[in-house]
Amino acid sequence: MFSAFLQPAALSEWSAGAAVGLPLSEVDKIIYFVDEDAELSPIACAYIRARGADRLCSYGDWAALSEVCDAATARYLKDEVSDGVIATADKYGITMCFTGMRLFHH
Repeated sequence: MFSAFLQPAALSEWSAGAAVGLPLSEVDKIIYFVDEDAELSPIACAYIRARGADRLCSYGDWAALSEVCDAATARYLKDEVSDGVIATADKYGITMCFTGMRLFHH
């Protein structure tokens, strides 16, 4: 995804939401139910925008991130109803996939 958009990107619900990591405005934070003081990385903003594309369409939700799932994104995801997260490999080459409370890596 990153190579297609040349910036952090995220998918949610596989077909319902896709977005790039542009900063959220104050209005965006209200619309997407984000705390006004939340510390947000570009990949967190991408997921928040993707998830916000249609919050009611999902009966289960996987998130796909074009970058490593950082702390800011993980803080946001922990309160969402997500079946799992697939994220890009970290600096050690580990690709992570979170499902529920389990972490799988390759």
